[in-house]
Amino acid sequence: MKRIAASVAMALGLMGGAQAATVTYDFTITNPFGSSPATVAGVFSYDDTASSITKPSGAPSGTWYQGSSFSIGGTNSSNQWLGLSNNDTSAGNTVDVAYFLGTFSGLNYTLAILFPSTTFSSSAANQMNGRSFADLTSITSPFFGPNPFSSLSTAGSLILNPLQTLSQRGADVPVPATLALLGLGLAGIGAARRKTV
Repeated sequence: MKRIAASVAMALGLMGGAQAATVTYDFTITNPFGSSPATVAGVFSYDDTASSITKPSGAPSGTWYQGSSFSIGGTNSSNQWLGLSNNDTSAGNTVDVAYFLGTFSGLNYTLAILFPSTTFSSSAANQMNGRSFADLTSITSPFFGPNPFSSLSTAGSLILNPLQTLSQRGADVPVPATLALLGLGLAGIGAARRKTV
């Protein structure tokens, strides 16, 4: 009985420590890779507990994190990063900026999403959590392209204002009660096996 109780306690302990860290954003954007279809869906995800990394080559100033995935219109990027900049003045006004940066067909493309300068209190990865299209600043529209800021060294000057929707996907986290039942079930199986031996 003590072993069963210990197993249950361990399962519940693991349940409490297992928190999903992956954050996923869905968005729609004017197709940057061709004229048809006019609008495509995009997905970007990152680990909101990740430590910052060295700024990717040619990327704007900010605090940068390794992304988990980045796709636009079904095309996956070969690299992906999340950049955050608190009280950024690169765009000519003071704003908070989130960058989704990825490599598509050998070019680094940046989706720069501008928020009011009161949105972030720091440049930690989790500062981007829970943002939506309604949070965007009216100072300037978001834009997407291989060279949205002069600080980018990537060749090209494509600057678009294509972001139409932006929403964080609900975290796919197991319900605590489900995990507790799983732990109890495993403990019961263990107890039953001991009785049959």
